[in-house]
Amino acid sequence: MLAAMKRFLNYMALLLAFALLMAEGCSRSAAPLHKSVPITGRVTVAGKPLREGMICIISTDNKSGQSAAEIKNGDFATNATLGSKRVEIIVPRNRSLAIYRTEKSPLQADVKEDGKNHFEFNLTEK
Repeated sequence: MLAAMKRFLNYMALLLAFALLMAEGCSRSAAPLHKSVPITGRVTVAGKPLREGMICIISTDNKSGQSAAEIKNGDFATNATLGSKRVEIIVPRNRSLAIYRTEKSPLQADVKEDGKNHFEFNLTEK
């Protein structure tokens, strides 16, 4: 019973994080005037796959759209518009990774039309 309650609370925390992410301007759809391409990636913490979280891909020009995706067992997949991006990662209940979920996130990605567009992010706890 305790394990089921813990899973439920984890699920609710992830839903809350996603709702907050959406409220801050992230959305799954890209701006219709800008081409988007599939991107994939892997997120690790100290070399181990991040169990769950959210990733937000934000255009540095604030004009060509944003996208978000769920991270499961370290992997994510979504579509993103072309160009230079700031990457934010939200991990519920983990303050040591808080730097990655703000505008100060050091993570970046360059999404290219003819590129592989697979990104690896290794987070370190602070």
